[in-house]
Amino acid sequence: MGKPVAYENLRKLCEEILLSENFGIEAAHEIVDVLLEADLRGIPSHGVARLGRYIKERDSGNILLDSEPSIVHDTPVSATVDGNGGPGQCVSNYAMDLAIRKAKESMIG
Repeated sequence: MGKPVAYENLRKLCEEILLSENFGIEAAHEIVDVLLEADLRGIPSHGVARLGRYIKERDSGNILLDSEPSIVHDTPVSATVDGNGGPGQCVSNYAMDLAIRKAKESMIG
């Protein structure tokens, strides 16, 4: 086993890799947050080992960097969100923020 890497150093390296691959700063932060959290929770299959996969998926057109999630169906207490091919972590954060906002406004969660 190799030498341990400090969390902040690994975070910075992963973000720099994604930024150098034309992922936006916000997307890089959100993706790296999830990958590092998986590693910290002992789930390396969903950790930083997947970093290269996101780049390959972008290259093959399965992840679209310039897309934004959209709301397909909306009610006061629910919504259907289309990720439009964006990175899953970014889409899920969008959907989570929307759900939290709706729960606060409607008092239903």
